[in-house]
Amino acid sequence: MEKKNDQDMKDARRALPVYKMKNIMRIIVVEGETACTNDHFRPSEKCTGCMSCMAVCALSHEGRSSSEFSGIRIGHFTNEWTLHEKEQMLDHSICRHCPGIPPCDEVCPKHAHFRSDKLGAVLIDHDVCIRCRACVKACPYHACWYSKELDKIVKCDLCHDHDDDPLCIGKCPSLVLKLEKAV
Repeated sequence: MEKKNDQDMKDARRALPVYKMKNIMRIIVVEGETACTNDHFRPSEKCTGCMSCMAVCALSHEGRSSSEFSGIRIGHFTNEWTLHEKEQMLDHSICRHCPGIPPCDEVCPKHAHFRSDKLGAVLIDHDVCIRCRACVKACPYHACWYSKELDKIVKCDLCHDHDDDPLCIGKCPSLVLKLEKAV
């Protein structure tokens, strides 16, 4: 039997219908009149950094509130490199559920990532994942991380097992989280 090389495997995976989904959704952070879809660090206009989104995510997925268990992360830091006075900056780390083959799965030796049928969310099969953390390094948005306590990779799954929108959207008091179609 002929052994397939890596390129043949990648080409075969690109042909799978799951990677050709057109209705892929993602959560975006709406700040003022613009949406934070690609930039990672930005001045906070509306998001207060209250971390309600993180708390509800961790509680709904793991039954306890801890930033380590949340699929969304909001970090605070001060930008001192601008010409303006010090600005409070927020780091929004949320999976963008990249169309096509996402970078996280491109580097995964076990190809443990797959898409949900409901919203096209990129999910992880934790039974297949070997926790090598290649996906953590490959993600251009720093949107997945390894939880030592849970011994698994954590990322946003768009609350794929709930009937409504992702829970973080409804719990944001500033109304800055929104579900939109990924382009």
